[in-house]
Amino acid sequence: MGALIIEVSAVILIIYGVIILSGKKFVIPKLIERIYWLFVLWAGFITSSIVEGRISIAILIISGLFFIIYMILNEKNKYIICNVNSEQIIEIIREYLTFKGVKIAQEKNELILSGRYKGKINIDCNFSSIVINLKMIDKKIRLNLLRHIKIELNKFKGKKYSLEGYIYIFIGLIVIFIFARKTL
Repeated sequence: MGALIIEVSAVILIIYGVIILSGKKFVIPKLIERIYWLFVLWAGFITSSIVEGRISIAILIISGLFFIIYMILNEKNKYIICNVNSEQIIEIIREYLTFKGVKIAQEKNELILSGRYKGKINIDCNFSSIVINLKMIDKKIRLNLLRHIKIELNKFKGKKYSLEGYIYIFIGLIVIFIFARKTL
């Protein structure tokens, strides 16, 4: 059962890699990515341990709940934006916030909001994707900004070279190859 879960996860990883290589620009909640990795690591490997009798179901449930609560608290209102660079995202955010009359200052990978809507937006780069943390800004601005980002992403044409897509496909193929050999 654990091997099947891991193989399905590897197929999902390959599909994700192909989507990234396609150049499609999209936004996904960071929480979804974390849940996927929890599914791969926790469900796959620990399920096989339960079947083999090395770990109890109670420990599995308690550890799973702990990780889920931690992820919800830590990853909520963080978003991954794929196939763009930080300058493009900063341009979209600045355009929207300026239109809304919010004053903005930039320090390295942070946009600091002042005036009526005080807060901070963190922007981190990972391969071909950007992670934006919108936790520290007003909910109304956050939701409208996120909607604006999703709409404006289509303005940026052209593909961005993505090593990340190749890495996901490569890892997925290796995992499938390893587990296919174990089941033969």
